[in-house]
Amino acid sequence: MRFFVVLFFLCASLAIKANDTCVTLRSSMYEDLKELYLTTKEGWLFKKGNDSTYVNKAEWQLLKPVQLSAKMADKQGRMEGWFRFRFKADTSITNYPHYFYLGRNASFEVFLDGQKIVQVGNVHAVNRLEAESFEFERIPVFVKLIPDKEYILSIHMVDYVIPAKPILTYKKDSLVLMSEVGGLKNLFELNSTDFLQFHMENLSFMKKFLMAIMTVCIILTILFVLLFFFNTKEYQLLLFASLCLLVAFSILGATPYLLFVASPLGQQVLFSYLADFCFIAILVLMPVIIANVYHYSLSKYQYLLLLVLIVWDVYIHYDTTDKAIVLIPVISFLLLLWIIIRTPKRFEGPNKAVIIGLLFTVLAQTSFGIVPNEWFNGYHKYKLATLVSFYTLSFPISLLIYTAMRFKQMIHEVEARAAEVIKLSEEKKEQALRQKELLQEEVNRQTAELRTTLDNLQATQAQLIQSEKMASLGELTAGIAHEIQNPLNFINNFSEVNQDLLGELKAAVEKADWEEVKILAADVQANEDKINHHGKRADAIVKGMLQHSRHSSGQKDVTDINALCDEYLRLAYHGLRASDKGFNAQLSASLDPAVGNVEVVVQEFGRVILNLINNAFYAVHERKQQEGIEYTPQVAITTQRDADQIMIKISDNGAGIPAAIREKIFQPFFTTKPTGKGTGLGLSLSYDIITKGHQGKIEMETKEGSGTTFTIILPAK
Repeated sequence: MRFFVVLFFLCASLAIKANDTCVTLRSSMYEDLKELYLTTKEGWLFKKGNDSTYVNKAEWQLLKPVQLSAKMADKQGRMEGWFRFRFKADTSITNYPHYFYLGRNASFEVFLDGQKIVQVGNVHAVNRLEAESFEFERIPVFVKLIPDKEYILSIHMVDYVIPAKPILTYKKDSLVLMSEVGGLKNLFELNSTDFLQFHMENLSFMKKFLMAIMTVCIILTILFVLLFFFNTKEYQLLLFASLCLLVAFSILGATPYLLFVASPLGQQVLFSYLADFCFIAILVLMPVIIANVYHYSLSKYQYLLLLVLIVWDVYIHYDTTDKAIVLIPVISFLLLLWIIIRTPKRFEGPNKAVIIGLLFTVLAQTSFGIVPNEWFNGYHKYKLATLVSFYTLSFPISLLIYTAMRFKQMIHEVEARAAEVIKLSEEKKEQALRQKELLQEEVNRQTAELRTTLDNLQATQAQLIQSEKMASLGELTAGIAHEIQNPLNFINNFSEVNQDLLGELKAAVEKADWEEVKILAADVQANEDKINHHGKRADAIVKGMLQHSRHSSGQKDVTDINALCDEYLRLAYHGLRASDKGFNAQLSASLDPAVGNVEVVVQEFGRVILNLINNAFYAVHERKQQEGIEYTPQVAITTQRDADQIMIKISDNGAGIPAAIREKIFQPFFTTKPTGKGTGLGLSLSYDIITKGHQGKIEMETKEGSGTTFTIILPAK
C-alpha cells in the first residue's frame, strides 16, 4: 500500500512537472477586437537557465508567464529561463491573419517550431543595461496559422529585477521584474490584424488629441505672457502662464510614448518624474492662483503646508500602493475650499469663472475613479478624450475667461465713469441753458471779476518774479556796495589830502617858494591819478550793476565764464558780509583755463550763478549759526571743460538737503527759507534758464550733514 501511494504521488508529480499538453486556440478565447493573451492559458512549461532541451522533462514545470516574480531571480538579480507552449488553432482563428506581440522591458528570443522568428534585446548580455529592451511600440511578427496543425512556441527570456520604489524609499524586499512594469498579462499575445489596425488608429487618435491639448496649453501660455508684457502690473498673468505650461509638460511627461518610438528606462523614469513634478506643482500653484485672484493673503503656515506637499510627493514618489498619495490632491482641494469660503465676493464678477473651471476640474478628476474600465481600452476614445479635455483644460480656460471678463469689467468701469462724467456735463449744460437768460448779467459780472483776478494773478506772478530778481539784485547790490566802498574811501581820503596840499601850495606861491610849489604840485597830481584810478574802478562796478539789472534781450554773447564765476563769487560773499560783519568763509575757485569763452545770455546766466552761490552761502551761514566756532564754512566753485560739454560746480559744506524735499527744490514757489527771505522762484527760474534758454542741465548731489553740490552742464559750442 505504501509503495503504491508513493508511486501515485511520484507519477502525479512528474505529470505536474511536465504536462506537455497541446492547447487548442479558438475564437471564443478572443478578448475585445480579436486580442488573445497567451500568458493566461494553461499548458505553459518553464525551465530556469539557458538549456532549452526537452529530454529531461522532469526539469520543466507548469508555470504561466503571469506567475513570474522577482523571487525567481538569482543573487545577482538576473532571471533567465525558457518557456514552452504547444498549441494549435481551429478554423475559427485561422481565417484571419495574426501576429505575435511581445511585452516590454525584458529580452527575448522567440522560436516557432525550432525556427527563430524574432529577437528583442540582448539575451546573451552579462548585465542589465546591456540586456534591457524598452521599446514602447514593438514591431509585430506576422504568422499564418494552418488549421489543426500543432505548433511549439519556445521563448528564451532574460529579465532583471529593479526596485519598485527607486526614489528615497528603496527597500530590499520591494523588487519587481522589469517585465512586471509593463504588465505580465500582455507579455506574449497572439492578435489578429483587426486588433492591430484598431490599436494603431487609437494610437494615432491619442497622439493627435494630446498634441492638440499640449498646443492649446502652450498657446495659452504665450497669450498670458504677452498680456503680461503689455500689462506688467498684472503679476497674476505670470501665474496663469506658469500653470498652463505645467499642464503642457505634465501631458508630455505622462505620455512619452506618444512622441518617441523607443525610449530607455532612464527616459521613462525621467518622464515619469517630470509628470509627477508638474502634477504636484499644479496642485501647489492652484491655491496660490486662487488666493491671488481673490486677493487673499496666504499665511506662512499655509505656505509651509504647500512645501510639505512637495516634500511628501518626493518621499512617496512611484509608490502607487501607498494610499497617502491620495492625500496630496485632497489637502490641496481643502486649502482651495478654505480660501474660497473665506472670500466674501467669491461668486461676483470674473471670480465665478475661476470657480466653475475649478469645479469642472475636480469633477473630471473624480470621474476617473468611477467611470467604467471599458473607457480606457480604446473603444470609448471619444468619451475618454472628452473627460481628459475637461480635466486638463477646464481650469486654464477658466483663467482665460477670467482674464477676459476682468479686462471687460475694467473697460465697463471706465465707460461707466465716462458716462457719468458725460451725464453730469449734460446736466450742467441743461441747467446752464435754463438759467442763461436769468444769470447772464451775473455771468458777465463774474467774468469781469475773473478777468480782474487773472490780471491780478499775472501781475502778482510778475511781481514775484521781479521780486526774486530784485532780491538777487539786492544781494548783488550789497556786494557791489561793499566793493565800491573801498574805491570811494580812497577818493574821499585823497580829496581831503589834496585840499590840504592846495592850501600849502597857495601859501608857497605867495612866498614865491617855487621849489616847494613844484613838490606840492607833484603830490597833488599823484593824488589826482589815484582818485582817477579808483573813480574808474567804481565806474566799472556801477556799470556791471546796471548791466545786471538791465532787462535781458535773450541774445547770447561770448562771455568769459571763469571771470564771471570769480566776480559773482566775490560779490555774493561781500553781499553777505554787508549784512553780517562777523561772517567769514573759506572761498575756493578752481577755474579750468580750457573753459574759455562761451556763448550765453549774460544777464540770465549770471543770475543763475549768483543764485546758486547765494544759496550756498545761505546754507553755510545757517549751519554756522547753529554749530558756532567748531564749524568752518566753505564754498567752492569749479569749472571744467570736456570734449563736448562744460561743467560748472558750486559746492558748499552746509547741512545738505533732506531726502523728503529733494524732488521739490526745482518746483516754483517752493522754498525752505523763512517767510520774507525767499520767494521760491530762484531755483525754478535757474532751471528754466539753463534747460530752456541754454539747452543745458542742472544736477544736484547732496548728503545730509555733508553739503550740497549743484552742477551746471552746458554744451560746448
